[in-house]
Amino acid sequence: MKSFYFPAKFMIIFAVAFLFSNGIHAVASDENLAVRNILTAYHNALTSGDMDEVEKFVVTDDSFAMVEGKHTNWGWKDYRDNHLTPELKDLAKVAFRLDFKAVKISGDMAYSSFIFNLSPKGDPSKNYGSGRATAILVKTNDGWMIQHLHTS
Repeated sequence: MKSFYFPAKFMIIFAVAFLFSNGIHAVASDENLAVRNILTAYHNALTSGDMDEVEKFVVTDDSFAMVEGKHTNWGWKDYRDNHLTPELKDLAKVAFRLDFKAVKISGDMAYSSFIFNLSPKGDPSKNYGSGRATAILVKTNDGWMIQHLHTS
């Protein structure tokens, strides 16, 4: 019976390739988790009633855009002053639960599609409803920041 000979150099190449591919996957998974964490933290901040907390997770210049149903806000100032600030008091009464459907990353940009569920704070058994959302994030010196949101 002839034994199978697998040269050591092929084993080393295989091991390096395996470790390299798993390393890329680990980095991608870490970035994927970072995007999910930012979106979750942003939604938690919405329920804090504190605009300074909310602004930690978004691009706060004119490149920000929010599309909610048929309404669009262009720029963070427009969204903050004309849409979000009047809602903060009511948002402080609810809790968000996010169900991520996709997170895709390409360089310094990422997008995520998710379902958000609303319930009264302290009683997740009650359902106020749900919606669909897509977020586009950009990687900055401060980490991932939300630049665009579209909800329905």
